[in-house]
Amino acid sequence: MSFRNAAIGIAVAVCVAAGATIGLPIINDPARTESQAQAIGAFVSRYMIEMAVVLPGWFSVDVLMSMFNADVLSPANQSMIVRAIGNACQAEVAPDSAAEKEKARILAFLKSAAQDPRDPVAQEAALAYLKAAPADKAISFLRESLSSGILPAREFIRLAHGHLWNLEHAEQERLIKEMIRAELTRAQDDQLPTLGQHLIGLLSSRQGVETLSREGRNILLDYLEDNASQFTTVPDRFYHLAGRPLGQWLEAKAWLSGVRQDELTRHLLDLLLASGDTPETVVMMMASYFADDLIALANAVERERLRTLVLKAPRAVSPDNAAFGQYREDALRRLQAV
Repeated sequence: MSFRNAAIGIAVAVCVAAGATIGLPIINDPARTESQAQAIGAFVSRYMIEMAVVLPGWFSVDVLMSMFNADVLSPANQSMIVRAIGNACQAEVAPDSAAEKEKARILAFLKSAAQDPRDPVAQEAALAYLKAAPADKAISFLRESLSSGILPAREFIRLAHGHLWNLEHAEQERLIKEMIRAELTRAQDDQLPTLGQHLIGLLSSRQGVETLSREGRNILLDYLEDNASQFTTVPDRFYHLAGRPLGQWLEAKAWLSGVRQDELTRHLLDLLLASGDTPETVVMMMASYFADDLIALANAVERERLRTLVLKAPRAVSPDNAAFGQYREDALRRLQAV
């Protein structure tokens, strides 16, 4: 046994002894209620488990697994141990090495722990497994976790979209459709990112989009079109770069439509110049990260056309649209300053 492991063993023994010395007499006190005794036991166990998580690598995987199997620990503490075990799993290991065998052992443990009937433990194990497992195994496990209820729809969506680039085209299309179905089942008021919001971040990479099949791109493009209101709604308060969601949405649609890298700014400018019925789009794009490039590319006639469109947008006439009124004035200043 190494000096460090010996020191850890001593530290654990001290913690246990301290817990027994201080906690057990109190727990065994007839005057104590059962809930008070449980609270004291939870405090001692939480202290030990937090050591395992706060000091990653100080406990071996064997010790952590032994701690996980201790009946005295709460589900919350066991989920912390699972996380620590998952963190010990190396991302890249050499084939036929001791590290590969250790990784396989950890993955098997995490997959087994994901079947735990207690939600905190099962979810933490599932997340740890998905973080460490190879892409092909992760996708099949992700689907199983959704269908069995281990992971909620929002977690399935959050984890699934990052695997799209690693799949064959047929699997890409299948996963995209599964993500859309999962989005329809989730609570709409959970205040977490929607599928559309995940997608516009993912699809900001033109090189990544090019790895998707034509059918997959069409499905995603239709989805973004159908959920345009997530990105075109004017914020209820004024702040710079408030047009960021709109800019990301238009950029993602451009890449999905096959627009070239050197054509993007021209493509977006042409969209704005043609948006006679939606001057609000021009206003909000002047509050996006594309504004400077768009204004620099536009010639004098095009800038005046943009300014005319902005003037068609309604002024602030009540507190309800005060923020949009500020965006309108800001857009006019930016266009006038050139």
